[in-house]
Amino acid sequence: MLCLGGFIAGEITALLFAIIGHSFSGTHVSLQTISHQSEPPPWYLIASLTGLWVGFGGCVVVAQRQFSIFPSRDVFSARWRDLWFILLGVGCQIAVGLAYLPFHLHNLNGPTNKIFGGAHGPVFALLCLLTALGAPVFEELFFRGALLCGLSNLIANPPVIVWSLCAIALDGVLFGVAHGELVQLPGLAATGIVLALVYARTKRMLPSMITHASFNTLAVLSLVAQRAHG
Repeated sequence: MLCLGGFIAGEITALLFAIIGHSFSGTHVSLQTISHQSEPPPWYLIASLTGLWVGFGGCVVVAQRQFSIFPSRDVFSARWRDLWFILLGVGCQIAVGLAYLPFHLHNLNGPTNKIFGGAHGPVFALLCLLTALGAPVFEELFFRGALLCGLSNLIANPPVIVWSLCAIALDGVLFGVAHGELVQLPGLAATGIVLALVYARTKRMLPSMITHASFNTLAVLSLVAQRAHG
């Protein structure tokens, strides 16, 4: 329930940030029209992302204070072998791409195009940074740190491997659903399950964050390469 509240709070904050951005943008296009555009302006995306992450971050802070979802600082410790998770994220991105290949979907890159649209220069660099680093940090804290903890306590208490796997699977599916992309849902859900497995196995945040970051970074680099080629 706390995670649901955090998600709703994030959506409301994102809307408030978008309203503020709209008032300073000088555009005469309504905010509702902008939200339905295939390539909305960068200010709208930046406002929406940061607003959503405020809700995610607030949820994690409250969950830590109330339920101690991170029992020790070791959860955020770093180890040299964590660098191997870069390969896992890259492998997940490649695997998802290969899985979709036989279906010849034309709008598979729709979410990426929506985020970056016609952005260029410093704004494009900022969106790349938010996608490659910001999203992995806040989404992993929320979905793996808070949500998976809650699901595990709800479903797998006492911890039995079958029910623990159910909690992990549900966490991954909810991760995919939260992105609101129907076509990409299977790939996102599968990736979410992998990220949940990584966190459940390592009991640390950094491995799943690195996996998530490399997954997103490969998508960003692919877009950069397409633009350079174009």
